[in-house]
Amino acid sequence: MSKPHNSQAIPASSTQYRPRDYFARYDLQADLLTHVKGRARRELIKQSLEKGDLDTLPDFVTAAALEVPDRQMIGLIHPMFIRVDSLGMFVF
Repeated sequence: MSKPHNSQAIPASSTQYRPRDYFARYDLQADLLTHVKGRARRELIKQSLEKGDLDTLPDFVTAAALEVPDRQMIGLIHPMFIRVDSLGMFVF
């Protein structure tokens, strides 16, 4: 016979807490969209994921933070692209 379902949530700090599984599912979209600091680069990633052509993006677009030469190069296009990336390295 099964146990009655307890409608109260058990806090994760409790010794009674048991996760559904111990191996979290890897979600590429969530990983990229939360770790990439630049808003413009996140938008490019989101569009590419929706189209299914993420492999066509250059590596610096999907990097969590831009290296100095990449940041300078993309900043020459428009300062909007470096704003979050430059500030992000001081915030996080």
